[in-house]
Amino acid sequence: MIKIMQDIKQACIVLKEFFAILGPDLKAVTGSSDAIDGVTEKVKDQVKKLEACVTDVFNPDTAS
Repeated sequence: MIKIMQDIKQACIVLKEFFAILGPDLKAVTGSSDAIDGVTEKVKDQVKKLEACVTDVFNPDTAS
């Protein structure tokens, strides 16, 4: 369970870092806001996948 929670924590950290990078400053520097918006949507899709996770990590019956 500790390993799963560490993996989820790491995924959250990486997603947070992506959102920090893909902000208005990057759009201003690159001038490519459409491409950055596309990448931002892909990152948001990853967040939705984490939110939709139905595995109960605290239930021993769902251990693999």
